[in-house]
Amino acid sequence: MSLFVLSMLIFILIFEVILRITYPLYADYNTEMWRYAVELKQKSNISGLKHEHKPSKSGYFYGVELQTNSLGIRSYREYDIPKPANVIRILVLGDSITLGWGVSYNDTYPKVLESLLNNGSRKIEVINTGVGNYNTVSELLALKKFMDLDPDMIILGFYINDLEKLDTPSKIGYVIKSNSYTYAFLYDKVVNTYYNVFNDYKNFYSELYKEGPLKDTANSALIEMIEIANNKSIPFVLVNIPELHNLESNEFPEVQEFLQDIVKEHPEVVYIDLFDSFKGEEPTTLWVSLEDSHPNAKGHKIIAQEIYKVVANLLKNESIAH
Repeated sequence: MSLFVLSMLIFILIFEVILRITYPLYADYNTEMWRYAVELKQKSNISGLKHEHKPSKSGYFYGVELQTNSLGIRSYREYDIPKPANVIRILVLGDSITLGWGVSYNDTYPKVLESLLNNGSRKIEVINTGVGNYNTVSELLALKKFMDLDPDMIILGFYINDLEKLDTPSKIGYVIKSNSYTYAFLYDKVVNTYYNVFNDYKNFYSELYKEGPLKDTANSALIEMIEIANNKSIPFVLVNIPELHNLESNEFPEVQEFLQDIVKEHPEVVYIDLFDSFKGEEPTTLWVSLEDSHPNAKGHKIIAQEIYKVVANLLKNESIAH
């Protein structure tokens, strides 16, 4: 028995070495997401926040560079605290969509929005706090974490899967997941097999919006974000970013219903639904790749342009700038 166990360990070790050496040959969306999590994320000391970006780190993931500043924000620059008197700050919250997975820094919608807004005398900073695999609770905690940046406006880039619960692996599981290319390789094969067999993303997303703890938790987190903005007397902009598989018919009306119910309860919220903005587009021309429906540079540009139309009008109100 001990000989068998030893043989298996040697086999796994050799397999691990081979996978590390040949990684570029089999790297794909799942394995690159894994590598991003391992190399650019860390456990957070903030209660309830599962992970955050490592500060001042960089790497190339899925073909583009991801660089964080000393605050763990995707940026090539630092942000002064306290905020300079001549600066208007817009804090953008979100997940991997907002982060700009697979998209160059200057093509992300927060950066494009910043470029569009800086056409006058005031300096406007649009700060991208998006992190891959964040949900509404994570985004709420990120908002609290970054309130020292003294934002003049808060934008939440909401995506359909933001209601998902984030699991916490055991200590042993965390070590294995964080260090094993074998785990990443096998996980990718299992996930791809599952989706090739079932391919039921509609049911998966719809299940998230059934009445229950997931929906209640997300609702509470969103309301708390709105209350934080209200207490600071600053606008809260809620942006519904659509799922990019079917842009002709709305497959997920439950998402709009969920967000619209919140807006009805809090009419002070500025709500932007982007579904109609993508109508007429061929979905795959908006994807990072044929295996990955994250929005590419074209998709981010559409998002930024639609947000700009609303935010530019909000900024005409001089009281926004403290």
